[in-house]
Amino acid sequence: MKHNKLFILGSMLPRTISKCNKKTAMLLLIGVMAVFFVSLFFGERAFAAQPQDTFGIGYATATGLGGNQDIRLTIAKIIRVLLGLLGTVALGLVLYAGYTLMTAGGNDEKVNQGKKILTNGLIGLAIILSALAIVQFIIGQLASATGFRGPLNGGGSGAIVFDSFSGSGALGRIVKDHYPFRDDINIKRNTRMVVTFREPIDPASLINDTNNNGILGDCLEANPLDWAVHCDRLKGDAVQIWKVLSEDQSLPQDQREEAVDAAVLALYEEENKAYTFVFRPLAFLGSAERNMWHRVRLTNTILKADGIPVFDGQRTLYYEWKFQTDTLLDETPPHVQSVFPPQGEKAFRNTVIQINFNEPMDPTVVQGVLADGGIFTNLIFGKELGGRVDGEWKITNRYKSVEFLSTLACGQNSCGQTMYCLPTGCGENDLNCEEDYLSLIRTASPVGDDFEAFPFSGVTDMSGNALDGDADGVFDGKPNIANPIVIGDNEKAADNYFWNFTIKNKIDTSAPYIEKVVPGIDAQDVGNSDPVTITYNKIMWLSTLNNMDMEEYGSAQQQQALNNMDELWFVPDSSVVNTLGEPGLKTQMNIRHRVFGPNNLDLFYFPSLSSEIKGINQNCLYPGQGPYSNFIGESPDCVYKEDINGMVIENRGCTRPTFDSGADTSCAESITPTGFAAVPPETNAILTSSTASCLERLREMSDQILGLAG
Repeated sequence: MKHNKLFILGSMLPRTISKCNKKTAMLLLIGVMAVFFVSLFFGERAFAAQPQDTFGIGYATATGLGGNQDIRLTIAKIIRVLLGLLGTVALGLVLYAGYTLMTAGGNDEKVNQGKKILTNGLIGLAIILSALAIVQFIIGQLASATGFRGPLNGGGSGAIVFDSFSGSGALGRIVKDHYPFRDDINIKRNTRMVVTFREPIDPASLINDTNNNGILGDCLEANPLDWAVHCDRLKGDAVQIWKVLSEDQSLPQDQREEAVDAAVLALYEEENKAYTFVFRPLAFLGSAERNMWHRVRLTNTILKADGIPVFDGQRTLYYEWKFQTDTLLDETPPHVQSVFPPQGEKAFRNTVIQINFNEPMDPTVVQGVLADGGIFTNLIFGKELGGRVDGEWKITNRYKSVEFLSTLACGQNSCGQTMYCLPTGCGENDLNCEEDYLSLIRTASPVGDDFEAFPFSGVTDMSGNALDGDADGVFDGKPNIANPIVIGDNEKAADNYFWNFTIKNKIDTSAPYIEKVVPGIDAQDVGNSDPVTITYNKIMWLSTLNNMDMEEYGSAQQQQALNNMDELWFVPDSSVVNTLGEPGLKTQMNIRHRVFGPNNLDLFYFPSLSSEIKGINQNCLYPGQGPYSNFIGESPDCVYKEDINGMVIENRGCTRPTFDSGADTSCAESITPTGFAAVPPETNAILTSSTASCLERLREMSDQILGLAG
């Protein structure tokens, strides 16, 4: 049976609760001229027709103005300009009156006429200046209340801006990951670009079969390889890549940006499905003279495998990001940071093999299937006494890790899902039997006497630098390969990476749990870009860590503001750590995210972790156990230990869910408003049966807190 239970954290607020009383205001223009515009544009029917358009973006689009400028603020600024013009006219009348008086020459009629013009001009000028001050004040208040920002009353120039984060909401939901990442800087000019989708993609929607071999997303065998001739090319209407030559928006686009042409490679997985695509620019990115921004847009002409446009149903029908290259080429080789199981150590049969590199790697040379007739031989894995293990290496964790899963089924995990084991050749009941294993990562063949490598000849980083197996920065070359599917003795040398370990004829049934979270439960004053980290009690199966969610929640008026933005994006980026001063390695998940509290909104955030998240032993995060606290914002450590018989010997600082389907989800909270059931001390959390019920409780609690604060 498949469980989809969660550990759900209480709210995180970008500001203190006492400040959660900011309201999104509709535009009310006050003044003689403004009344006309209000009655003309802001009638009752207009508001009823677009109740979610808090910032009037819909009004702007309907009038053909487009952009992120609220039409109501546009009108307010037009009023300000008109008042300024009228003020100029009034000032001109005052000057004309002075001229009339000075040239009257004792003529009583001209003197009286001059006095009358002067009086009327001064009265008009006073009215206009007063109206201008009122409009200025209203625009400033509206900008503050609605989350717009920009220089309004002096102190600089520029337009009022509302960040809608347009083109970013698909990240974490449709676009699983990409490299370079959003707003990355100091990217080297010879890098490749990678995009991974959550669902399989129709390769024909973004690839031209330029080499005419009937296979989409590949290169012909050639030495030397010409990427422009021998490889398939990217469809420019599906994936648009530009060098940003100038940020002067007054220039035509062809003077501001230059299109980048690229070859494209597709990684095909089970059932010939393609999720990951590698773009190799035909020329170096950027400039050798200055740092340069690049813009990448994935358009809705990209189709899922079922033929549906990939961004259908999203607020923005594209995904876009930018990154900056410096002036240099990457000539530094990658190396292995850690492996699991570690060198010389023992692990259980149901272990997932994991390799972590120090930088993102080229997916085309580290991901592949080990099977009869297979062509992938860059990562060789098998028993020391002979015999290859069938399975698949997959890249994950921001392209910095690869993991191997065997194809040998060996039972079910704690969620009722099939578990896969490494073969041992031992009798089923011989629990003392063990099997020694070898694993080899083959470096790439050099072009010259440095780490620059021939394409597809072995393991390389995103810039095509060969693996530095011993991490000494010295080029040692690639040992000869006698048999691609056998680890030769001569290959156990630099710059290959080699290690061995032992597999026990036992299955690890322990479930992972959450050891620590930052920010703490119900934390306040969380900064816009503060890190979110989740530490588990053991090494985790990194490919499963994307099975999380984070809800952004606010008052009804704030929700209207959020409806005008793309959704909150987030991507996990994990590393291996050692915490609490205890032996044993653990996975710490650092979540990169869009800014919290965008446009000066004070919001709640509910991170939730699914039972689809699994440990390195393939057991799922079930039941949802993690830290709790009675103190707002505290980040305590959850410590849970069992003996060899499964009896609990320590449970400190942890929630206590059960295997009962009605109480296997932990709702962690430290604030319980009046009228809500208190957290039972025996469970340290409100235990629920589903994600939905827990999130509903957190929303209702947040509404009450917002009501008290407002």
